[in-house]
Amino acid sequence: GTWGLWYLPGSSQFHVGWTGLVELVGGSALLFGGVRSVLDVDDEEEDKNEDTMLLPLTWITPAAAALLFFLTIGITPANIFMFT
Repeated sequence: GTWGLWYLPGSSQFHVGWTGLVELVGGSALLFGGVRSVLDVDDEEEDKNEDTMLLPLTWITPAAAALLFFLTIGITPANIFMFT
């Protein structure tokens, strides 16, 4: 469908579906990062403990924020087009 400044193939339902999925993934990742912050999980202490098999997950919150930022930049022209 038409997204304001450009034309994307696919139905409106398809575009609503994939953008909703991206919003859910990004929001869940932000929530995960927030919970880790509230619980005061320290990745350096996890690295020192040889028994844990977890990777440092400090990159999740900034990556989710960037994902949602770029999604907002991509979707805004369609929203403006829809309301004008």
